[in-house]
Amino acid sequence: MDLEITAHWDTRSQKALLEQTSSIVMNTITMAILETSQVHQVIAFFRSPSVDPSTVYAFESHVREWITLNVAGPDAESAIAAAITGHGPIDVLVNTAGFAIAGPLGFKFLDSARAVFKTNSFGAVLGCATLYEKPQVRYYCQHHVLWSMGAK
Repeated sequence: MDLEITAHWDTRSQKALLEQTSSIVMNTITMAILETSQVHQVIAFFRSPSVDPSTVYAFESHVREWITLNVAGPDAESAIAAAITGHGPIDVLVNTAGFAIAGPLGFKFLDSARAVFKTNSFGAVLGCATLYEKPQVRYYCQHHVLWSMGAK
């Protein structure tokens, strides 16, 4: 897959909190961002890093630390706060939101749509709210939401 990616980061950006997924498209976009941006330290979070070790390996040279975080889970705020406490101010928050539906749309749509909305909408809002309410967050913190959709 050939994608031309242009990353538009504020040149002051130093540290990013990045959500990682197992989506090939999102991984391609994320890698392009990491390779072309001004971000020097990346703290990546993955719902479960052990599920996709090849992704963890591919991003290892860019990532300072992996944290396990389910943005729709009950401990999301405390995990983000711990990342800020451990690493200092976050300049960029990147959400790589996406979903795929496997099977007949009529049978899976409502349950899948509810789960996707909870994770991709409330997860992003929670991440922003948690970061922006912290005094350690710099005034120019950027938030980027990347979306991908798939169907099988």
